[in-house]
Amino acid sequence: MKKWFIGAAAVVVLIVVILLIVPFVIPTDTYVSEVVALTKRATGRDLTIKGKVSFSLLPHVAIEASDVSFSNPPGMSTPDMAKIAKLQIEVRPLALLSGNLVVDRFVIVDPSIALEVGKDGTPNWQLAQPGRGAAGSPAAAAQPAPASGAKPATSGSASLDQLHLGDVRLVNGTVTYLDDRTGKKVVVDKINAKLALPDLASPMQAEGGATWNGQAVALLLDLGSPQKFLAGQKTPVSLSLAAAPIAFGFKGEIASAPGLSLDGGTQLEIPSLRNLVSWTGGTLPATSGGLGPFKVDGKLSYAGDKASFSDAKIVLDQMNATGNLAVDTTAGTPYVKANLDVDKLDLNPYLPPATPAGPAGKSPASGGAAGGAPGRSAPAPAPAASTGWSDEPIDLSALKSVNADFALSVGSVAFKKITIGKSALTLQVKDGQLAADLGQMALYDGSGKGSVHLDGTTPALGLVAAFDLAGVQSEPLLRDAMSFDRVKGAMTGNLALTSKGKSERELIGALDGKGALKFANGAIRGIDIGSLISNVQNALTSASSQKDRETAFTEMDGTFTITNGIVKNNDLQLKSSLLQVAGAGTIDLPKRTVDYRIEPRIAGNAPGGGISVPIVVEGPWDNISYHPQFDALLKNPKALDDALKGVLGGGSTAPSSGGGGSTPKPADVLRGLFGGKK
Repeated sequence: MKKWFIGAAAVVVLIVVILLIVPFVIPTDTYVSEVVALTKRATGRDLTIKGKVSFSLLPHVAIEASDVSFSNPPGMSTPDMAKIAKLQIEVRPLALLSGNLVVDRFVIVDPSIALEVGKDGTPNWQLAQPGRGAAGSPAAAAQPAPASGAKPATSGSASLDQLHLGDVRLVNGTVTYLDDRTGKKVVVDKINAKLALPDLASPMQAEGGATWNGQAVALLLDLGSPQKFLAGQKTPVSLSLAAAPIAFGFKGEIASAPGLSLDGGTQLEIPSLRNLVSWTGGTLPATSGGLGPFKVDGKLSYAGDKASFSDAKIVLDQMNATGNLAVDTTAGTPYVKANLDVDKLDLNPYLPPATPAGPAGKSPASGGAAGGAPGRSAPAPAPAASTGWSDEPIDLSALKSVNADFALSVGSVAFKKITIGKSALTLQVKDGQLAADLGQMALYDGSGKGSVHLDGTTPALGLVAAFDLAGVQSEPLLRDAMSFDRVKGAMTGNLALTSKGKSERELIGALDGKGALKFANGAIRGIDIGSLISNVQNALTSASSQKDRETAFTEMDGTFTITNGIVKNNDLQLKSSLLQVAGAGTIDLPKRTVDYRIEPRIAGNAPGGGISVPIVVEGPWDNISYHPQFDALLKNPKALDDALKGVLGGGSTAPSSGGGGSTPKPADVLRGLFGGKK
C-alpha cells in the first residue's frame, strides 16, 4: 500500500512538473493550432488568431488572445461572423483530459458580432452538426481536406455537446443584424452582458444592457436548451426587454430553424407609439393627438414573416379591443387580418391636425337670387360660414402601406363631429384601395347601412359611397356632418355619392350623386312660413325676427341630384295641418350657401287661406335669410283683394259713404309698400 501511495505521489509530482515546464518547452503555436482545429471540428467554422497569445496551465488552463475572428458560412456578406479585440478563456485541465471542454471563464472585450440571415433564409448562427456531413455532400465539401498524417475525427472527438460554460461576459460589444432578403440592417452598441451556461443541454441565463439610437435597453433571457435551439428544435424561453419607449415580455417556446419562431404568452406596453417609431428611425403622419399609449396582452405566434395574436386584449389611446390579429409580411406589402370587438372607435385623434379654414363662399351676387323681387335692392353680404372646408392634402400613405381584412364590431364610432352607435363593419384594404361595408349601424336614434370605397392608387383620393337610412334624427346628423341645423325630424332615404380630390375642399367640390329623402313629424328651423304669409305687415317689416321660429310639418320629401358639389332639388313637398309647401333650388356645398325658393299655401279657413307667397331662402347656411316675395301677388289684384281683406281688417273695398274717403284696396297697399302706383 505504501508503495502505491509513493507511486501516486510521484505521478502527481510529475504532472505538476509537466504543467510548470510544458508552457516553456512546447511552442504556444502548437496549442493555438489545436484550439483552431477543435473549433473547426465542433462548429465547421474557422477560428483565426492574429494577435498575441498567452498560455498557462496552472491553476487553470488559461488562454488570452487578441485580434480574434470567427468565420461566417459561405454566402454571407462578410467573411467573419465575429471579431474580438481581446479574448480570455479559463478551462479545467482535468476536464480536457477526459475530452470535455469546461470553461470557467470566458470574457470577450470589444467584440463586433455580425448576425446575418442569408438570401436563402439560413442564419449564420446556425452551426453545422458534427458527424452529419457525408462524402460528396455540401457539408463534406465545405470541410477542408485533413492534413497529411492527421487522424480523422472519431465519435470521441470534442463537439458542442461537450461544451460547458461558467462565467461568460461580454464587455463593450457591438452587434449588427442584416437580413440579405430585405436589406434590413440594425446596429446595437455599448453592449455589456453576462451569461451562465453549465452545458448546452442545460438552461442558459443571460442578462445585459445596450444602447440603441440613444436609449438604454435592458434584457433578461432564460433559454431552456441552447443545444435544441441551435439544432432548430423547440425549447422553452422567457424574455423581457425594457427601455423608455417600450416594455416587452414573452414566455413560451422558441426555435431557430427553418427560421426564428416563437409561440407563447406575451405582454407589450408602449407609452407612445409615435415616440417608439421615432426611436426606431421611422416617421408617422401628423395626427390630432393619436398614436399614444399602446398595450397588447395575448398569445403570440411568430414564424419568419408571419405573426399572430390570439385571445388578444388591445388598448390604443382610449380605445379597447379584444379578438384575433394576424400579420403576414411575406409579400412586399404587409397583410393584416383581424376579428376585433372594439368598445369605441374614435377616429378623430388620428385625423390630420386642424388648419385654418379657407375663405367660405361669397354671398349671392348683387341683384338678388333667381326669382328675387324686382325693385328690391340687393341684400348686404351675409357673414361667411364659420367653418370652411380644409385644404390640407389628404395623406394616402396608410392605404398603400398595408393590405387588410377586418371584421369589426364596435360599440360606437366617432368621426369628426359624427357619432355612430353600435355597428358591424367589414373592411378590406388592398393595393391602395379601401372597401368598407356597414352591415349594421345605429345612427342618431335610427338605423342605417351603407358602403364606402376609397381609391388611393392615384394622387387624388377617389370616393364612392352609398347609404340607406331609416328613422334617423336629421337635426343632430346634419349639424354634426355639415354644421347645418335647420331641419329636424325623423329622416328616411338613400344617398349615392362619387368624388375625387386631394383635399377635403376638392372632394366636396367634385361631389356627384343623387338621393331621395323623406322627413316625418319635424320642422324647418329659422322660419315660420305661416306667420310670414298670414301677417303681411309684420313679414315686410321684421323678417329677421323669424330666426327663432320654425315651421312644423307632418311630412316633407323630395329627390335631389349633386353635380360638382351643387345639390339641386326640384320637387320638395311639405305638408302640415295648416300649410302645403312646394320648393326648388340649390345648395352650394363648396361655398356652403343656399339659394332656394319655396311656395307655401295656407290650407283651410285660416287667415290668408289660399294665399301663395313665394319665399326666397338664401345665404351661407350658418346665417340663412328668408325673403317673402309679396310682389308676386300684384300680378292678380282681384285674388289679392279677396285674400287679404281679413288680413288687413278690410271689409268692402268700395268707397266709404262718409267724409268723401274710401277704404284702401289691399292691392293698392302692397303696391305702395313696394314703391308702385296705387
